[in-house]
Amino acid sequence: MTGPVPDSSGSVAIAVPMDPRAAEVIAAVVVTMNRPAELGRLLGRLVGQTRPLSAIIVVDNGLLDETRAVLADFPAAVHISSRRNLGGAGGFALGILHALAIGASAVWLMDDDGYPETDDCLARLAATMAEGHYAMVSPLIVDIADPGTLSFYHFAKGRSIRRRDEAVALGSFPQFAHLFNGALVCADTFERHGLPRYELFFRGDETDFLFRLNRGGAKFVTTCEVAFLHPSGGPDTVPIMRGRFHAVIPASPFARYYFHRNRGNLLREFGLAKAALFDLIRYGWAFLITRRGDWAGFANWLATVRLGWKRQFLPFAPRTDKSR
Repeated sequence: MTGPVPDSSGSVAIAVPMDPRAAEVIAAVVVTMNRPAELGRLLGRLVGQTRPLSAIIVVDNGLLDETRAVLADFPAAVHISSRRNLGGAGGFALGILHALAIGASAVWLMDDDGYPETDDCLARLAATMAEGHYAMVSPLIVDIADPGTLSFYHFAKGRSIRRRDEAVALGSFPQFAHLFNGALVCADTFERHGLPRYELFFRGDETDFLFRLNRGGAKFVTTCEVAFLHPSGGPDTVPIMRGRFHAVIPASPFARYYFHRNRGNLLREFGLAKAALFDLIRYGWAFLITRRGDWAGFANWLATVRLGWKRQFLPFAPRTDKSR
């Protein structure tokens, strides 16, 4: 793989390697913000993939010198430094457009805090995509601290799947994925179903994209034969009703705001009346029963969801969050 090179007009382009294994042009898009150590670990795994990448595009939402130092060790990577924090949604949208502009036929998407478990991860995802004619293929997302546990719950056959061996026994999860952690997406998918929505910014853009794929009839899958390591989402979940269900309440007020605001928007945009009613029940249970009368938290949740419902994409204001 080679880095950016100027063409005759002075513009910067990517020289795609003439590798017999790289007939399809696959570009990785990584969105990072102020996590240089994690970024370096991830880039090391990407350059070591047995199926060569045609380009690695890093969208940098921070301005740390340490991040630039890490990228200097990977001269083949394209560094797009943004002076405005675009969030995960805007970062992925920008990176995807760059990948498409250089001729990518598929885009491998990920944040900086995870990495592929094995060096053949991309090769196996690409093979699954080709064999099944999928619009998107996602790996199984496992806990970086305990790879025998899933980072995020899956639901199948009326029950919650939390252990890796349970998921592997099922083989795959059709029409579901936890994005964008190592998902390989066909370029045509973006043309047909759009890009991550910048106004969602953070937490929820991945669910919106997933819903659009389902509504648009795209065929996609999570394959349990290949894994991507990622921090557990467990700390953000509050079990309710004796563990039968859960509510997502991130510990960080910043993450909590965007998750709940964007959830409100998704409920409206996709007409999820039953899901809205269930959210009212489960978040009421989480705040008022599990958290024993956290009325301030419940009121804040309701107000934040209402913002998204009304399409008011206001930035986070910490003074408004009085949750426990």
